[in-house]
Amino acid sequence: MRSPDTHDELTRMALTAFAALAGLALLSACSREMSRETAGAATSPVVADSTARTGTAPPVLAVAPDADGSAAHAPVSSDPAARDSARVTPAAAKAAWHEGVALFEDHSYAAACVPLRIAAGGRPDDAYAQYLLGLALLKSGSAAEAESYLARASALDPMFVRAWTNLARARMAQANPEGALAAADAALEADPSFAAAMHQRGRALAALGRIEEAIGTLAQARALDPDDAWIANTAGYLLLRAGRESDAIPHLEAAREGLPSVAYVRNNLALAYERMGRAEEALAEFRAAIEAGDPDGKAEASLARLEGRTPLPQAPPAEATVAAGPSPQPAARAVEGDGTAIAPHGSDR
Repeated sequence: MRSPDTHDELTRMALTAFAALAGLALLSACSREMSRETAGAATSPVVADSTARTGTAPPVLAVAPDADGSAAHAPVSSDPAARDSARVTPAAAKAAWHEGVALFEDHSYAAACVPLRIAAGGRPDDAYAQYLLGLALLKSGSAAEAESYLARASALDPMFVRAWTNLARARMAQANPEGALAAADAALEADPSFAAAMHQRGRALAALGRIEEAIGTLAQARALDPDDAWIANTAGYLLLRAGRESDAIPHLEAAREGLPSVAYVRNNLALAYERMGRAEEALAEFRAAIEAGDPDGKAEASLARLEGRTPLPQAPPAEATVAAGPSPQPAARAVEGDGTAIAPHGSDR
């Protein structure tokens, strides 16, 4: 029979062993929980769910420090709208703005889009920041993306007539004359005397087949700004399309005075002269168009025809030309053109 002291010693040993086993079990449970949390950080339920629904994981988070040194997280995406929502510090937006404006004024429009995009993201409520990015994109040939920023600028400032006008140009570049007409009308509502908006309205009407309305609108635009050579060319072009060569010539001559090195302007005038029987003047203008570049060879083909090196094509009736647009004959096709994007202060902006 064991003594009481021996019994107490055995009890203490049993309790110690039990405590040790309980501690090991607790440690193992904690270890398993930490492993699950670590795995969750790599593939959390939110990430897994998003990936399952969209096929892609959410965007990576970029960090921009706040003024107090803390970090604000914003998703980085290839989508322009998502990029614009990214957090940009005021200092970064200001620096990007100055860089973008300098590149824009240097006519480096594609390069300017990069910093101007940062500036527009940092100034989402600044209509002019959205506008200048849209204008740079338009000048770079990205009409669809330009439209979104020009539309944003117009929504932020409904009286921003140049934003509406260039929005019309962006829509015309995408073969959307209905949208262009709406934008041009909004610009004219803001400023009925703005010739550039009247010009875009005329272009949109012509694209919709409303030629006589377009001719009247271009006459108004010419009256508002008689020195704008791009408007003069469009007015002459529409009259040429309508078979009214004698009316077209004064406008096309004015366009030549302002744009002597633009090939299609010289080609349009040459076509008008040729149709009026003024062969020597037509020859001179076709040669000038070739010297100016003649990128599609229209002037060269017309010159060869007029010099007797190729036969004269049968001209379509005036009504058919108006209904179908410019003649499909490369040697007898006028070109509307549009010039550069409208500048807000009479310069390139």
